Amino acid sequence: MAKKKLRKLSITGFRGIRHSLIIDFTHNNHSVLIFGANARGKSSIADAFEWFFNGEVKELTKEGCTRADYRHRLL
Repeated sequence: MAKKKLRKLSITGFRGIRHSLIIDFTHNNHSVLIFGANARGKSSIADAFEWFFNGEVKELTKEGCTRADYRHRLL
């Protein structure tokens, strides 16, 4: 299986991320740091990665959430 490189991630309306968020990996960065106050969407970014690569968010599935629950609650 060929490796794929993620260059940019755009997240909108996913869990705690209501408005568009773009994370650009095209610069010569070796790592990305995500920080912020509580309830600002950091875990939603990690969940978006998991959903993108695996088609589900295991922790949410264990809690009985469906794909419909992945949408931001105000949308």
